[in-house]
Amino acid sequence: MKAAMFRTLNASIPIDVHYGDIDYFRKRLDFTWNTEDFNGLPEYIDWLHEKGMKFIT
Repeated sequence: MKAAMFRTLNASIPIDVHYGDIDYFRKRLDFTWNTEDFNGLPEYIDWLHEKGMKFIT
């Protein structure tokens, strides 16, 4: 997710929303995230919010 966000920002493409997908869920359960593959997700979402962006699942 971070790589996609930074590629977009580096290309000077305006962005204000980042969408998550079911892949980040733990065992595809709602209200969870896979802490192995998406370590640091809460901090990343906080960073997006600090930059005025939204995160949608």
